[in-house]
Amino acid sequence: MIGLAEHFLNEIPQWLTGSDGVALSGRIRLVRNLNEFPFATFANAVQKKAIREKVFSALEDFFKKRNMKVKFSFVEELSKKEIDILRGLRFISSSSRKNIQGIGICLSWNGRISVLVNDIDHIKIHLYSENLSYNEIYEDANAIEDFLIENLNISFSEELGFLTACPTNIGTALRISSMLHIPSIVATGEINDIARFLSRKDIVLRGLFGREETYGDIFQLSNTVTLGKTEEEIIGEVYKVSLQLVKREEELREKLMSSALEEVQDKVNKSMGIVNYAKFLSLEEAFEIVSLFRMTKLTGLLPEITLKSLNEALLRISPELIRAENPDIQSSQEENKLRAELLRKIFK
Repeated sequence: MIGLAEHFLNEIPQWLTGSDGVALSGRIRLVRNLNEFPFATFANAVQKKAIREKVFSALEDFFKKRNMKVKFSFVEELSKKEIDILRGLRFISSSSRKNIQGIGICLSWNGRISVLVNDIDHIKIHLYSENLSYNEIYEDANAIEDFLIENLNISFSEELGFLTACPTNIGTALRISSMLHIPSIVATGEINDIARFLSRKDIVLRGLFGREETYGDIFQLSNTVTLGKTEEEIIGEVYKVSLQLVKREEELREKLMSSALEEVQDKVNKSMGIVNYAKFLSLEEAFEIVSLFRMTKLTGLLPEITLKSLNEALLRISPELIRAENPDIQSSQEENKLRAELLRKIFK
């Protein structure tokens, strides 16, 4: 029987590929810890195992009562290929790369729900959406959290709220994130002014999947403050700003296409030539091409390429997924060659 990780490699979750506009996906993250154990970064192997058993047992009861299909995995028992797939899809963070002992992950088969155990905090609940329907996934995240609070001894302070390994997460310990594709905002140079403005509203713009590097004009927008605000206030603020950026990107894209259509078409043609004939493509080069094609597709051009294939390409060109499908890669040059072949196949 095919494993869950390989299932996702064959059929990437809808929330990662189903976007039909500027907003690629939305995410809610709740962090919680058990009161009777040290934080995961300080816990020993025996303690981590006990934490995982407690959390998995509670989660199993929760999902059974709701007749939901999930998979529980001990990360140290997964193959390198499975771990690469989970990292490529960002179900496991790169911070867990060095020591995976004691880490557990609970995933729904549709990839919409992820609960990571013993990463940095004991419990990290993720709910995902292919759009910005935060209220819907917040309701599900709350249901999981409420059940865990009822059945586990969750660390909580009347003064500070939920206690976490990182002080910046105390309070609600809630992070709301929007993944946005905003090439027109980047092209006009407005991105820097917007980032400075958002920082004054306790919101930060980072690169793809929260990285410092920016690839393909894709940014993750999320709140930076979890203390002193209610969960509803945090969700409302991130949602409002996300919609404003979506609207601004659409306005600038329309202006760009009306004033420089021939230049955009020429750039697309040249990029298509690169896809057809390039022997090697770096990660940055591939992202630039996919970003250009995706922006052009959203204007109604490029009918021969589906939006789903473009969304999927943003993930399949990652080093983790390329190496998962080609475990014998020995060098970055081999990876770049396979990336070029992959784009040719996707955009045939």
